[in-house]
Amino acid sequence: MIITLGTLGVVFIIFIISFRSGDLIQTLVANSASISDGILKIYPPAILAVKGLTNGSFIDILLFLLLSISVFALFVLIFNKSFKSISARLQESYKRANYKLKEMKSSSQLMALFKKEIKRYFASPIYVVNTII
Repeated sequence: MIITLGTLGVVFIIFIISFRSGDLIQTLVANSASISDGILKIYPPAILAVKGLTNGSFIDILLFLLLSISVFALFVLIFNKSFKSISARLQESYKRANYKLKEMKSSSQLMALFKKEIKRYFASPIYVVNTII
């Protein structure tokens, strides 16, 4: 359900952007300085990438790549130590010991097949999205 709604939201946003593409490009060009300042505040090493691309400095681009790869490698090394315990905890399941069988409902064959097909239909977000679009 969440995937279906998310996909429909993305399709809707794409439609809006495609109808307003002229305004969007003009707005992006007009605000390019503030956008780049925001990116540089969030990820300061991007300054090296900007300098490398604007000045044609291979050394700045190389430093940017090395810094980005080293941060990623550091994250992998730290996460690697705790991965097995996190994975084991995620795969654990607990069952209630005091399970009691309640009243079972029955329906006709036609209704049972209908319910089964509806569950199968909504279990596949691709079918639902393709039907709606």
